[in-house]
Amino acid sequence: MSSITVKKDIPGIVQFLRELRQNAVESGLFANLVSEQTMIAATVQEFGAVIKMTDQMRKWFWAQMAKYGLRKKAATGSKSESTGFIVIPARPFVQGGLQRQASNILEAADRLTVSGLQRKISAQDALRAIGLMMERAMKDEINRITEPPLHPLTVAMKGSEKPLVRTGAMRAAITSRVVSR
Repeated sequence: MSSITVKKDIPGIVQFLRELRQNAVESGLFANLVSEQTMIAATVQEFGAVIKMTDQMRKWFWAQMAKYGLRKKAATGSKSESTGFIVIPARPFVQGGLQRQASNILEAADRLTVSGLQRKISAQDALRAIGLMMERAMKDEINRITEPPLHPLTVAMKGSEKPLVRTGAMRAAITSRVVSR
């Protein structure tokens, strides 16, 4: 932590530290603020999923492949073809973004704490600023991720090879909030 000079505002410093201890910042997608569809999509993208393919799903899958002019061999060797499961790989934008930006976020938290101890900002403002940095880290990770590549049918249906971005709803739903502990 950076060094600070404590003047005569000990009660103010104690109050700042008390507010930090009594509050926390959360960042991500919150189930009560987003649609169920967006929450499911975010969870599947973050952790991946394995879905047992039914006969009806298989028929739909091959009909879509034909509709978009994809041949069956475009999917040959895919896990869905050989195992009867649809495998959606994990693309961890929450964990990945926070891990990638952890040192920057911690350095900023250090600077914000010093500013708070110097009574330049409130604990709430410091926590809100940290939350915004966490949001930015997750959104930047969505922009950064290109692997693993999308299935050819997914690319054909959405018209892009970019994972995690279709409508922008999931990215837009990332937010942060200061909560009492």
